[in-house]
Amino acid sequence: MGIQKTVWILTNGSFNHPDAELLKRSLISEGIIARIEEMHNIVKKIKDGDVVFGFGWQSNVEDLNDSLKAAGKESVKVKTAVMVDWHTSLKGIESIEVDEDKLLSIVDLVLVRSQFEKDKILSVHTKFHPDDMYVVGGLESYFDILNVAPRTSWEVRENVIAYPYPVSNKANTELSNLMGEYRSRYPKESFTVIRMFANYNSKEEYYAALSRAKVIYGSVHDKWPDVIINATFLGVYPFVPDEGIFKEIFQDEFRTKESVDKVELMHSLLNKKEAAPIVCYVSKSMNDLLRAL
Repeated sequence: MGIQKTVWILTNGSFNHPDAELLKRSLISEGIIARIEEMHNIVKKIKDGDVVFGFGWQSNVEDLNDSLKAAGKESVKVKTAVMVDWHTSLKGIESIEVDEDKLLSIVDLVLVRSQFEKDKILSVHTKFHPDDMYVVGGLESYFDILNVAPRTSWEVRENVIAYPYPVSNKANTELSNLMGEYRSRYPKESFTVIRMFANYNSKEEYYAALSRAKVIYGSVHDKWPDVIINATFLGVYPFVPDEGIFKEIFQDEFRTKESVDKVELMHSLLNKKEAAPIVCYVSKSMNDLLRAL
């Protein structure tokens, strides 16, 4: 039997966080009632024991108490949570101004995607206690991805390597150098590198292109490799370093050790006889989260 409470996921009307629908589906799949609503609708319907969920440090969950008071519902006892994440470097984390005292007085739980990310955040925002932050993993969904782009048959895939970052990322130079050496060592083998970032008009088009790749390249600078996780759902082999976030979410045999000949590893992946298994660890249970609330 699911937990009998409603999780309200905040949207401000003009912007709906891209993970909101994935969060809703994750909760519903575990028998939890979840709704995406604007604040004024939540205030009308909320009841004791419900949870209000926002995204980011500056989430409008901060306005909840004022909204309840204005509606004469200040006696309603609810829990609040926010999910925070960064797609940039630790320098980007340091540049974010957070009123930690205010946030901790309003929000019951801060959610993060990984222990790696939690450690980074705690090193910068020192007023947070480790118990204030709960690791839930990402919101990637195997079934959602397959509904958008079913796996392309391995037999018809060509030697395509997917590169998921901006061209300006350091990883672009790393991959270019690697494939330059590959071309020198295997001059008769052809391959294509597709640069996924900002080159597709729809989710369907994006994942269809991704599903035609054999390998996806991961950079140590990645803070949450959602595209790489989704690629493994589509049978694409990850080529990722044995450090950073990758040590937490990918099994040992699918991480590239420093001592490995990277050209030979890439050659072996491009010449595999079958698609990759799902090789990443799945997200932790949302039921675990709600028990914490």
